[in-house]
Amino acid sequence: MEAVTDDLHQLSARIHQLAETAFEERESAQAIVELLRAHGIDAQTGVYGVETSVLAQVGGDAGAEVGDGESTGRTIGILAEYDALPEIGHACGHNVICATGVGAFLVLARAHAKAQLPGKVVLLGTPAEEGHTGKEYMAREGAFDSLDAAIMLHGYGYDCADQVWLGRRTLTVTYKGVSAHASAQPFMGRNALDAANLFYQGLGLLRQQMPPIDRIHAVIPEGGTRPSIVTEEAQVQVYVRSKFPETLKDLSERVHDVAQGAALMTGTAVELQWDVHPP
Repeated sequence: MEAVTDDLHQLSARIHQLAETAFEERESAQAIVELLRAHGIDAQTGVYGVETSVLAQVGGDAGAEVGDGESTGRTIGILAEYDALPEIGHACGHNVICATGVGAFLVLARAHAKAQLPGKVVLLGTPAEEGHTGKEYMAREGAFDSLDAAIMLHGYGYDCADQVWLGRRTLTVTYKGVSAHASAQPFMGRNALDAANLFYQGLGLLRQQMPPIDRIHAVIPEGGTRPSIVTEEAQVQVYVRSKFPETLKDLSERVHDVAQGAALMTGTAVELQWDVHPP
């Protein structure tokens, strides 16, 4: 491990400095590839349908993508994330996730070269975790099909070997009302911002009856243009999280009802878009 420690520190610092967000991690992916090649390991970007993904492997047929050919022993995948959050950079520590994943892969590559261990070790650079689903896109293209196990380290506030992770859905709620002058004729309007506000407050009340495995987070990125105009359109963006598919489905239905109720109370129209992904 000592032989690669300095390189890993530099990789972590470099990715932290780049702070590239989801699907934009081109320089970060290239930094990983360059480090691997410096240690004699071939690597490539743009695999499994995602431009900023990374693939490298040792053991078996190292020239093939995961799932091609046959290998003696098991195939273990090590995942590395490296996308940053908008505005606050690597506050979630994905630069550290990347360095630990690449480091584990390099150490196993050295051990394999010395002892010709059975099986195969695959490094998968999985971009777009923050607010998106890079792994899902890669999974659809077969990235995980032939892995016997996939492992990753994530930073936390304390030592924890088995953290509970929640499944997440995204929701965009758009309320459409009727604009009017807020002083001269407010009674002629239907306020979309009122609907967004009621929805937001309804989510807060819903939390009182949510089980501990559920989470809801929301922001109102669009709420009108001027105080003197009754807001014609407002938007709320929501993350809905739960531990199990069944409970996530139930929570999604309850959030849907709250959104519809806010529209009913304000006489506005509402559009709900679940799980919108970039093309």
